[in-house]
Amino acid sequence: MTTIPTLYLAFDGVLHPNLISFRRGCLPRLRAGGHALFENSAILEQLIDVCPATVVVLHNWWVQFLGYQGTLRLLPETVRSHVIGATWRDCRGPRARLTE
Repeated sequence: MTTIPTLYLAFDGVLHPNLISFRRGCLPRLRAGGHALFENSAILEQLIDVCPATVVVLHNWWVQFLGYQGTLRLLPETVRSHVIGATWRDCRGPRARLTE
């Protein structure tokens, strides 16, 4: 039996701080001064370089707001090409909010 390395990837608190606001029809906004969305993506790209057989499952609630393809487009191509699907929990984290 072959084991495929699988990474369930949450964005908030992993690729950037967990302080995100969503406004319908707009890209997410990071509410953490001195930080940028996806600021830790280079670390993820290095992981993929070291272990190229890794598959990625998006495990976040961004997909509910941006759609699967919209969320996927936010990732670097080297990571995007390893994504095989998405899953998420119903509830959002306490540090994220939807603004109107």
